[in-house]
Amino acid sequence: MRRIKSAVLTAAFATVPLAVVQAPAAAAPGTFPVDENVVISNAVSGNYLSTDGQNENPNQDVEVWDRDPMAHGGSGAVWRIKRTAGGQYRIQTAPIGRAVPVCLSTNENRPVSGNARVRTCNSEDSSQDWRIVAKPQAYDAPPTGEFRIVPADHRDHSLAPVDARTNPRVHLKRNWDRRHSPALAYWHIGGHTASS
Repeated sequence: MRRIKSAVLTAAFATVPLAVVQAPAAAAPGTFPVDENVVISNAVSGNYLSTDGQNENPNQDVEVWDRDPMAHGGSGAVWRIKRTAGGQYRIQTAPIGRAVPVCLSTNENRPVSGNARVRTCNSEDSSQDWRIVAKPQAYDAPPTGEFRIVPADHRDHSLAPVDARTNPRVHLKRNWDRRHSPALAYWHIGGHTASS
């Protein structure tokens, strides 16, 4: 009797599609996942991008956190990057606790100096349009997988934490020049931690 039950259970689990248990495929070097759930982490600190309340409610600041991004089921810490026109992207919360996502936005009152925020997604709001730019490489160096997140309206700024250790708020930092960004302005974008 035991062998029969064991054989039936083994057969039942053997029919589960392999895709269900595998993690999403990693993006090719120098690229990032689009239309997949991702975690965005700072390349210097390793802390991940999250809404202040670790939820998907609109009108709150964005910060970097050093805790588990999946702590609230990933709410407010798992993002989805959507391609829009002209090589730009919308970065919105993945719909985990709320069916309607909110979008990463520059600060409506101080677009180049205020804290980044999430607001109700609006396709007509250019403060929610971003460019995602790969870190420049030496001629023969492999891609690092690091990216700047640049507001489409303010290309000489990049999204970055205020400070790597003491201030978790995320705002826009002015690039040293159009090509050289502060080290804190680089991010890893990956789907390996978040479930799709």
